[in-house]
Order: sequence, then C-alpha cells, then structure tokens
Amino acid sequence: MTTQARVSFYVLSKLFENEAVQKRGVVALSYDCFDHSYSIPWDGDMMTVSTKFCCAMPMKLQAFHFCYNNITVAPMMAVIKLAIGKQGRMRLKTHFGSNMECQYALSAFGIPVQHLMNRWEPKSEHQKEHQAWLSQMAMNEELASLAVDNVTPTSRDIVMGRGRPYQEFAGNVALKKVIDDRFEEYQTSFRVDKVALFRRVVQDLQAGGVRFLEKNPEATKDETQTAPEWREISEERARGKISHAFRNKRVLDKYHENFRDELSDADVGKK
Repeated sequence: MTTQARVSFYVLSKLFENEAVQKRGVVALSYDCFDHSYSIPWDGDMMTVSTKFCCAMPMKLQAFHFCYNNITVAPMMAVIKLAIGKQGRMRLKTHFGSNMECQYALSAFGIPVQHLMNRWEPKSEHQKEHQAWLSQMAMNEELASLAVDNVTPTSRDIVMGRGRPYQEFAGNVALKKVIDDRFEEYQTSFRVDKVALFRRVVQDLQAGGVRFLEKNPEATKDETQTAPEWREISEERARGKISHAFRNKRVLDKYHENFRDELSDADVGKK
C-alpha cells in the first residue's frame, strides 16, 4: 500500500503543475468495470489514503465518477452518499453496469472513454504508456536539475563590485538614498545598535524584493555553461555591504566638509 500511496501522491503532484488544472480543477474517475477474473482487488486502506490525499491536495475537485460492475458494492456507495452530505452528492456520480454501459454513461459527461482500458491485464498497452510517462517525467526532472538557474539583476537589485558601472547601477543608487535616510540613526547608535541597524536595513530591503547579487566566479571557469552568471550573496555579506555603505558615507561627508573648509580658507586668503 505504501508504494501505491507514493505513486498516487507523485501523479497528483505532477498533475497540479499543469496551469489548466490549477484554473479549472479536476474530474476524478474510479473505474472498476472489468471482467471479474481480471478485476482489481478492493483495498479499503488504499481508498482511505487516497481520500486523505484528495483532501490534503490543493485541488478543485469538480466531479468524481465511480464506475463498478459488482452489485455488492452498491450498499457501500449508498452509505458513502449519505455520509458526504448534499454538496458532496452533487459532485459524486456513480455508474453501475457492464464495461460498455459505464463507458456510455461517462461519454454523456464528455469524458474521453477511448483512453480507458477494456480489461485489466498485467502488461497491457496502457501500463506500458504509464511506464513511458514515468520515464519521461524522470528525464524531465533530471534535465531540470542540470538547467542553468539564470539570475538577472533588475533595477531594484543591489550588485556587488567596484567601479562606476556598479556605483551607477539603479539598485545601488537607490541604496544610497536608504543610507542617507538612516544615516542620522547610524551616527547616534552604539556599536551593538549599529549591528541591529544593518540587519534591519537588509531585512527591509529583502522584504521589498531587493536581492544582493554578485558575479559568479564559477561561471567563467565552467566550460559546460551550467553555472549562473550571477548569484545571491549570504545575509551576512549583505550586512557587510550595508555597513560598508554607512562607513563610506561618513568618510565622504568628512572629505567634502574638509574640502569646503579649504575652499573657504582660500577665499578668505584672497580677500
């Protein structure tokens, strides 16, 4: 049963990756109208687990069709209908009859019955198709793990580096405004308070969607070109960037103040 539960969970998870499924919901179908010699064994525990999956999954269940040809199942279906309430009964459709009769009933609801099996066999074409689908999913996941996670700096991001191109980057210019606005708080804070200030600034920026990015040194060494050109830095390094920005502003302000004083002294000397 554990293996069946894992399969159900995996199939449902892949199903919800489809955008159409997310918007429109799903129509569930339980089909057991095969010849009795090939009938799938009834597993009550598996049915309970599947029900819990359906309740836990973030899906919109539009309808549930239950097809069966075993008359002994009818009393159980009657009990289920009473237990699920009015809203549940509106979405539950039961169909009793032969394989052909149930397929006709499903056709009336627009369900493509041509994809259903006519009989349950251990190695049917449908099972081969399912195995092929699983192989394709495994291949897709492997390719996705090898794909380059491209990180492209936006105008809101802060990029690490020296030189005018980095200084004039839109995100770095916006950071200067943040530093200016909180510089007085920085000046009047003790060392411990400054560390807390750096942390708050980083958290506020990240909460607003700002990323701290740097050129990935591994990108130039990677001949397979699987390494991203940019990568995010750690929060600790981001705090270091903020600390450096505050210190730089203090040094620049002092330099500009001294420069203005020198100009004033020069003007006084000329007079």
